[in-house]
Amino acid sequence: MKKKQNISNKRYNKGLKPLVIPLVLALFFLPCLSSYAEELLEISKIATLEGHTSNVNNIIFSNDGKTLVSAGSDGKIIFWDIKQQKIVKILKQELSINSISFTSDNKLLASGSSDKSIKVYELKNYTIIKKIENNLSPITSVSFS
Repeated sequence: MKKKQNISNKRYNKGLKPLVIPLVLALFFLPCLSSYAEELLEISKIATLEGHTSNVNNIIFSNDGKTLVSAGSDGKIIFWDIKQQKIVKILKQELSINSISFTSDNKLLASGSSDKSIKVYELKNYTIIKKIENNLSPITSVSFS
């Protein structure tokens, strides 16, 4: 009969010591750091943009900082002029839009939807130039690299 190995031998215990000390220190100082961070990062509301009729699932800023794009459960992708705080364009799909992403030059926008599709829009005319359908599940994240 084979002898069972004792898991709590010194070899395993040595590996825990470096992890336990920083963890204890982090738990002790975390409340102090949290209140300090809140004081440093005072967040104030700049504007309320109204246009979606349901949850907003994703928001992104264009790389030039002039446009905000929001994607919602109402199937809308809304382009907002940041300076004027007005809607520039609304693109409508049937189901929830879960994720959106700009290319680095702001010429294309990709969207991932609950209808299991990915759509790529050319933003000069706001037209779909590529559609990838029949994925196995709803698309929850899209990104350009």
